[in-house]
Amino acid sequence: MIVKYNGGLKIHARALRQGMTDAEQILWSKLRRKQIQGVQFYRQKPVGCYIVDFYAPRAKLVIELDGSQHFEREHAQRDAVRDSYLQGLCLKVLRFDNLQVLHELEAVQDEIARVINERVNPDRDQKTNPPQPPFCKGGSENASALEGSEGVSTFSPGESQSVPPFAKGGLGGIFGLSDFPDKPKKTDIAK
Repeated sequence: MIVKYNGGLKIHARALRQGMTDAEQILWSKLRRKQIQGVQFYRQKPVGCYIVDFYAPRAKLVIELDGSQHFEREHAQRDAVRDSYLQGLCLKVLRFDNLQVLHELEAVQDEIARVINERVNPDRDQKTNPPQPPFCKGGSENASALEGSEGVSTFSPGESQSVPPFAKGGLGGIFGLSDFPDKPKKTDIAK
């Protein structure tokens, strides 16, 4: 799904990219070039009628970094309206304050990776491993069911079996003349 945006915001988005805060620059250095689970992020991206700090379309994820002014009541109310709008576009909004990015960058990255994993691979944790192939040919997992069948023998550890000549010699099927009992052995080599 492509999220449409107000084209007039492109000029403002370019200006915001030029004047990123220290926290935005640090986080951008960890998000750019698909560093987190191969997901592409865009910075200062117009989405709908807003410009978001970071946007990952594949994960439908918006990341916002908040300075201290966002803790004021007026800003918090505007942020709530903005988040509600973005959630209406089926986007998940993650908010971090600048100090978290500056002092706890690894924890911020871990949280972003966790959310991306949930959104990109929603059923990955519920999937079970694929069924294992049968241990013997013929589709039967129970080798004893094949015992007694013509041409089929089972092997038990400690039991010796005669190996036909073509199986001796390992790689390439190379074997010596002494492996054939009915052929005479060459003892003299012509010079």
